[in-house]
Amino acid sequence: RGPQPLPRSLASLAASPLASPKFTPVYRRMPGTNARRSGPPKHQNSFAWVPASADKHNTLQDKVGKLDLRGGVCAKCYEVIEWKRRYGKYKPLKQPAKCLGCNQKAVHQAYHQLCPP
Repeated sequence: RGPQPLPRSLASLAASPLASPKFTPVYRRMPGTNARRSGPPKHQNSFAWVPASADKHNTLQDKVGKLDLRGGVCAKCYEVIEWKRRYGKYKPLKQPAKCLGCNQKAVHQAYHQLCPP
């Protein structure tokens, strides 16, 4: 009895170039990407973007703009929350969240982890 032939599925895998030990994949850059470009932007924005500027009935942006978001967060977290508020990504909580300190549902502001003291 000699060596048994490989099944078709394994025979095709053994013949593929991926099975050879010298195979090294070639990483090409995606078409349309501009990896070599450097320097300032081609066009500078003339005014800051305003979220929902066309929606005149957006009351959520008005409510979020009036919130005091400074209490109970560090400076870095405050910057993140302020960015979300400025660019229309801030989503207020619909239900109280659980506090990590006392395990009570007492956190009423979004992106906060501790209830107010």
